Amino acid sequence: MKKIKSIIKLIRPKQWLKNVFVLAGIVFSNQLLSIDAWIMTLGAFVAFCCAASSVYVLNDLLDRKADAQHPTKCKRPIASGAIKPTEAVAILVVLIVLALAIPYVLNSSSLMLIIGIYMVMMTAYSSYLKHIVIIDVMIIAIGFVLRAISGALALEVIISPWLVLCTGLLALFLGLNKRKGEMEKLGDNGETRGVLQHYSMQSLVEMLNVITPSIVVAYALYTFNSPVGPIMMLTLPFVIYGLFRYIYISDKKAQHDAPELALLTDWPLLVDVMLWGITAAVLILWL
Repeated sequence: MKKIKSIIKLIRPKQWLKNVFVLAGIVFSNQLLSIDAWIMTLGAFVAFCCAASSVYVLNDLLDRKADAQHPTKCKRPIASGAIKPTEAVAILVVLIVLALAIPYVLNSSSLMLIIGIYMVMMTAYSSYLKHIVIIDVMIIAIGFVLRAISGALALEVIISPWLVLCTGLLALFLGLNKRKGEMEKLGDNGETRGVLQHYSMQSLVEMLNVITPSIVVAYALYTFNSPVGPIMMLTLPFVIYGLFRYIYISDKKAQHDAPELALLTDWPLLVDVMLWGITAAVLILWL
């Protein structure tokens, strides 16, 4: 039982929340009532969960020595010794096979290609790119964009450039906040993450000052030009509140180094996301 708990902790199911971006395709393609579309979308979601977990396992394998010196990451299964490196490799292989087998079963070569690109890119990130300032955050953002694209490709629908833009900007917002949180916790010297040595609090704040209004403007333009019509701008207040709420809890509750925890534990933010989803679905289905 203890080993199973360690495996679950290793693959980080809480992080699967990030894969909800895969659902964007079914929402904005107006196929919410299609069973076949849901099968393809959920298949893509599960495949991405396996792919993402494989990246987490690989990252923990490569960083096990550094994590052992980290105040909180030392409790991770591999760093703490709860799971041996050889066991982690076996888990990694299983996750990779599942991530590629699911698109094969769904007969979606495009989905398999996107997941393959994601795993290759994130392997490069874990091995080297995460140590390059700015590039590290941009790679994370591209990962979110690939999630959104995969949902559209699984359904064989046209990928909206607005979807790509808004997803990328939001991911940059979360990524920069994550770096900001790490800086505040570990200090400006970046004790266990080398890339932090190249950031400063001032540079991160200035980057966020560019990204935050860009999200609002991009989403406002998207909703104004939505196929549903400008009435989609009714969802804009939820986006603005969500950004402001996240910034607020970042400063007050120190959760911005773990975006998924902020969404899971902050009820106002969670309710806001749910209301946005319900409002968008209603407008798309009945207008």
